[in-house]
Amino acid sequence: MKLLVSGATTTIRRHINHGNLGQLITPRDRNAPIRGMAYAADNSAYSDWNEPAFMRMLDKIQGYEQKPLFVAVPDFVGNARISSKLFDIWAPEIIDRGLPAAYVLQDGQGGVCVPWGDISALFIGGSTAFKSCDHVRYLVKKANRKGIWVHMGRVNSYQRLQVAMDMGVDSVDGSGYSRFAELKLAKALNYLQMEQGALELNKYLLVA
Repeated sequence: MKLLVSGATTTIRRHINHGNLGQLITPRDRNAPIRGMAYAADNSAYSDWNEPAFMRMLDKIQGYEQKPLFVAVPDFVGNARISSKLFDIWAPEIIDRGLPAAYVLQDGQGGVCVPWGDISALFIGGSTAFKSCDHVRYLVKKANRKGIWVHMGRVNSYQRLQVAMDMGVDSVDGSGYSRFAELKLAKALNYLQMEQGALELNKYLLVA
């Protein structure tokens, strides 16, 4: 599982070869991908939605040689129905540029269909309780079967990292790893590496 970090570029570069590290590009941070590192793009809707900045980010990413893991389609925090309508409006702006669109899950998703045919990734947003509810777990398993990348936002503790791994999530992000990179990033990467190693060992033992 990859930990995607926005900002903290100097610290990120020190861990550039770590297999569990990636970068998160956002309109607010105006950051650019580090060559050779996996990255994805968020929309900053959670804290600071800015349409012109989002469009500028899309235009910049379109010109990069390396494509992102996903671009999060603009959403509305805590409301799946509004997020679904925003997807219909904004997804073409992403897809028409040849970029992989991520549908953002929000509270109330049980009453809204996921546009599986139009997405390359599933982004788990919403409240903390919603992120690991039974319906989200079902959608993650469905995405896994379809080969669709799954990302979880606002993962800022070892407990949440473990929950994400157990659910089958491919990447996570958390503001704490950017704001307190010197204190938290190396420890989180080591944790992921150890947990991933243990998981691979268990799989080997089961097969053997």
